[in-house]
Amino acid sequence: CSSLRHTSCCLIAAVEKSCCDTRAMTNRASCCLIVTVLATQVQAVAVPAPVLSSFMSSPPSSPPSLPGYANGEEYYDIKFGADALQKLDLYTTSAAADGGVPCILFVHGGGWSGGDKNTNKNPPDWILYLRQRGYHVASTNYRLAPNDRHPAQIDDVGRAVIYLKKNSLTYNLDPHKIVAIGTSAGGHLVSLLGTRNRPESKARVAGAINFFGPTILYEEGATPIYNLLGCKMPADPSTECHQRALHASPFTQVAEDNPHFLILHGEDDLAVPVNASKRFQDLLESAGVKSSLILVPEVDHDKDRVACGQTDGLVNTEHIYRWIHATLSPGSPCDSIVCGGGTVYGDTLDLYDSTDAFVSPYCLKVREIGSGCFDDDETLKRKAAQRDVIISGCAEAAVKGFCQKYDKASVLCQCSCASSPPPSSPPSLPA
Repeated sequence: CSSLRHTSCCLIAAVEKSCCDTRAMTNRASCCLIVTVLATQVQAVAVPAPVLSSFMSSPPSSPPSLPGYANGEEYYDIKFGADALQKLDLYTTSAAADGGVPCILFVHGGGWSGGDKNTNKNPPDWILYLRQRGYHVASTNYRLAPNDRHPAQIDDVGRAVIYLKKNSLTYNLDPHKIVAIGTSAGGHLVSLLGTRNRPESKARVAGAINFFGPTILYEEGATPIYNLLGCKMPADPSTECHQRALHASPFTQVAEDNPHFLILHGEDDLAVPVNASKRFQDLLESAGVKSSLILVPEVDHDKDRVACGQTDGLVNTEHIYRWIHATLSPGSPCDSIVCGGGTVYGDTLDLYDSTDAFVSPYCLKVREIGSGCFDDDETLKRKAAQRDVIISGCAEAAVKGFCQKYDKASVLCQCSCASSPPPSSPPSLPA
């Protein structure tokens, strides 16, 4: 049974006149052995040695052993500027006890006018998990519109990178191994961070991961960018608005010496059309930048569903982890289809494999009931304690349900015990 690269092999043995038939099947995340017993007599199947050898060489059903580092200290609201929003959080790993470790910088979305570095959805569970693989995780805020327009947002993300590098000894992180991950507006910012900061820049990062962030802001029909630029005619070359849009577009600043890129985009995204990411990927490749694009079928503008999707039989989060490791460790092997560059098409929903050993419980929940807040009650209490507030009403519901909303402004937590998809209007609970 011959296996294709990145594709598991399925061995089908039929008990009929001692005949053993094997065939390769694509789009399966784990190996299986199907034995069909004809008639009523149960027979033992003798699999020829060469066939058995091929079956056993298929991808393992459980993940390879990993160091399994413990989560380290957590530092909140670290200031890197005078503005109230110029702050970041740092989640450390115990791996730092052995020396400087890589750092993942998360940049939240929110249309450049909303969002926060530390909510019930930020940073997401699948990013914080990287601490157990030996990475620090930082999550940064930045100044928001309408009070501040471009380039305030990208300047702040750059300042966050510079702060981490300047304080690398304090936090035991490797300043040369920082990868920025951003979603939506945050995806735009990490893309701009990657394209506009050349190798000599203090804000240079080793890699950028863009989750469906807009990269072309100066064309008709482009993602609405009034929040970012404060003007409404980015497609008119005769306007100052057009010049601002050109300056704010990662697309216009692509260069051969840009860092490695990984782009993920749901094909059903209506908020940020997927075609822009395809064009961005093509431009990066034509410029000689190593870049990969994962197109996720049947998924819209949702970071969790994109991350928990599946490509080539493997959950996308694992592709991301392997890409990060390969990017920060040149020459190391990378068993992921995305490490080779180019455009990769993800699996359709009907091919998702819940037995994939790399799918986290978080992603299983995302696939079952959709994206949302899956914090347990202890995590919610910890986040509340950080702000000296009290969350009530969630303790009982957290056993069976999931917190659907945590609004730090109103200190409101709303939960549901339903196993079905969360209602659009959760019941009100005491604040």
